[in-house]
Amino acid sequence: RWIGLQLSNDERRAAIAQLAGHFVARVARVDLDRGLVAPLTPANAYCYSGGWSPDDRTLAVAVLGESGREEIALLPAHGTGPLRVLPTSTNLFKSAGRWSPDGKTIVITQIVPGSDRDLFTIDAEHGGAPRPLADDPGSQGQDATISADGRWVTYDSEEGGTRQRFV
Repeated sequence: RWIGLQLSNDERRAAIAQLAGHFVARVARVDLDRGLVAPLTPANAYCYSGGWSPDDRTLAVAVLGESGREEIALLPAHGTGPLRVLPTSTNLFKSAGRWSPDGKTIVITQIVPGSDRDLFTIDAEHGGAPRPLADDPGSQGQDATISADGRWVTYDSEEGGTRQRFV
């Protein structure tokens, strides 16, 4: 089963996660022009596709770390080179989203104790403590997108009990 399709900025490739069992998923790159699928992560790991960097060279992904919680990591989109984990927080269930147009920030979601899934930003180079972007009641951050000038973020929220789109 394939999930989490993320189209590259040049729209010639896609990143997608292949579920292969309980806590087993791997990220693959799909060459849309040629119809080729190339695995980017090991078949026995947990790695979920996220957003493409502005230059389409790197993917921000969620990986299951040695600590047993999801971490945000950078994955070379060409398929060679190791994952580089960005230290963030001890919170569980993180997912990587879109990059800012300048490539300096990544939008992520994570579950916050006493809340639900909220929207944060992290430094794309070093990680660090996630900075709140949307942390209202309900689940925030699904399908977050950033405007081309980096000034606006749109995201889905279940703040009022039903899914709505916010800017």
